[in-house]
Amino acid sequence: MPLTPELWVKDARQIALLREKMIKDQEGLDPILKEPLKRPCLDHDHFDGKCRGVLSQCTNTFEGYVLKAWMKYVSSNTETSLSEALRNMADYLEQDFHRNPFHNSYKEDMVKFLRRCTKEKIIERAKNDLGIEIASNNSKDESILLYMTEFIRQAEN
Repeated sequence: MPLTPELWVKDARQIALLREKMIKDQEGLDPILKEPLKRPCLDHDHFDGKCRGVLSQCTNTFEGYVLKAWMKYVSSNTETSLSEALRNMADYLEQDFHRNPFHNSYKEDMVKFLRRCTKEKIIERAKNDLGIEIASNNSKDESILLYMTEFIRQAEN
């Protein structure tokens, strides 16, 4: 199968050179997070094969999971493009929902999350998230109860 060599990066050396050029062009920033690159990866479009830029490894992995989820769950049910759906999702998530009621499972999910934390982490989160001090002589279950009681009090006010 004949290829036009200048249109393809075909080995590790060429990939490294292109990655370094793109990092420089991007001023060392991940184009999605707008933060300095961490473990830079040369990103490419999985539909047309074109190199797009350099992403941090975590962002590249995230982008791959988003694309896979889109293909598995959404693409066959809509004419909307992934890019448009993501922009719409960002707009949706940034809306002000503070006047809406709380979903009942949130309370249960929060308790499950806190049960996976150490008692020390619960105490730290109570201080940072809620501005309350939980004494270290409380048991983990007592700490969770104190955290949740204050969380609900603040959320309902």
